[in-house]
Formats: sequence, structure tokens, C-alpha cells
Amino acid sequence: MAQTDLCVMNDNKILLLFQEDKQLTSTQPQVIAEAIAAFGMNVRMQEGCCLPPINSMTLPAITMTGSNPTFYKITVTKKLASAVQLGIYPATQTQVLEYIPVLPRRDSLNMTLLDNRQEIVACLAAFKQFIGN
Repeated sequence: MAQTDLCVMNDNKILLLFQEDKQLTSTQPQVIAEAIAAFGMNVRMQEGCCLPPINSMTLPAITMTGSNPTFYKITVTKKLASAVQLGIYPATQTQVLEYIPVLPRRDSLNMTLLDNRQEIVACLAAFKQFIGN
């Protein structure tokens, strides 16, 4: 079962996923699984409210490995969700956009360095436009 650490919701719809990497391994597969699960949940909520069906949606997501964020835009379609549910390989390619900020100084304590914090905050401000769209 895919379970996110945090999500942002509005009107019973998941708008943003947030995943912390507790094992210092790749968070990408986990956040993609969470996006597919969130899409399924959004579809069920739409149907339960007698609203028009959702055929696809792009979910923004942020993962954190230590103090290093990675930003994602994950497009999930009904066909992808069905393929995953059936345990078969999807017929069409899924697009996942990933952005890893280029920090001025790499250090094990990235957030303690002012120029790194400024870059990360700028990325968060720019990413805000994708929440809810």
C-alpha cells in the first residue's frame, strides 16, 4: 500500500504529495506509487460526489532526502491506474518530470548554508504554481 508522509487536499481532492526518504534510497518509485494511489482516491471521491470523471491528472510531489528536496510532476491516467491495478505493463509511456535543485554548495548540512536555503526557497516558491492545477 502506498502511503505518503503528507498531502495537501482541497475539496476532498489530493493536490500535492510529500515523501521523506527515511532510508536514503531512491524515493522516486515510492512517490510514483503514491501518485497513482492518490489518483485512484481522487477518482473515487469524484464518483462519490456525482462529479464528472477524471481521465488524467498531473500531481505535483516533493521528496526529501535529508535536507535535499526533489520536485516532481507526475501525470497519472486512468489507463495507467488500471494497468497497475491489474498488475500488467502499461500500454503507453508515463511522463514523470523531476527537478533536483542545483545548490551553490554541496554539504551534508545543506540547509545550514544561507545560499543553499535561498535556492531551495526559490524552488519551493516556483513549484507552488503547480499545486491545485
